[in-house]
Amino acid sequence: MLFSISHFAITALVSLNLAGALVRFVDLVYFSAQTITTVGYGHVYPKEHLASLIASIESLFGLMLFAIITGVVFGRFSRPKNSLLYSKNILLAPYKDMTALMFRVANTKQYELIENEANVVMTMKNPVTNKREFFNLTLELEKINFLALSWTVVHPIDEKSPLNGLSIADLQERDAEVIILIKGITDTFSQTVFSRGSYKASQFLDKRKFVPVKQDVNQRGRVIISLEDIHVFESA
Repeated sequence: MLFSISHFAITALVSLNLAGALVRFVDLVYFSAQTITTVGYGHVYPKEHLASLIASIESLFGLMLFAIITGVVFGRFSRPKNSLLYSKNILLAPYKDMTALMFRVANTKQYELIENEANVVMTMKNPVTNKREFFNLTLELEKINFLALSWTVVHPIDEKSPLNGLSIADLQERDAEVIILIKGITDTFSQTVFSRGSYKASQFLDKRKFVPVKQDVNQRGRVIISLEDIHVFESA
């Protein structure tokens, strides 16, 4: 009997200690939340110098933390994203009285891109040295002021072109690749956006030409295109 009473007393004492510790822990959580959010204190507040020092440090940390989180979230979701879609292939197509290398890009967003600039670089192995070389390709138009729908980027293959006299088989043998960098400014965010793309030798097609993109007018009177049309080509 005495043993049972003693066991019950110890169990009750342990339970009270656990309950008190739990209540104390919850109070500390509330204290920490009130400190880090700087909303003020209720019935729990620092009294001693050490507690006040910890509260001051945590308040400063809370202000910095929320400022950093706000900046990261705003910068992540307000940043304009790349909105350009590239044609699936790059073509060697008739151009005036010569041949030109050309591909198409289209703007997939409703906002317009202004002050667009294109830089195109070709890289391929030198069959003699077996080293990879890089060439800047001159374009028919390197800059357009306004891109709302699509843009056909053209590199005329003249005597100065690194593609002059090379066939598709030569380009594949030399592991040729076209690297593209296009930058523009969004009229909505007034920020510069960059778009990168590339074409491997397996994506080159000879004696093909792009089919003109069909334009239509929606119910609001805006000119629209089908994005799939930028991939369509036919035999030259």
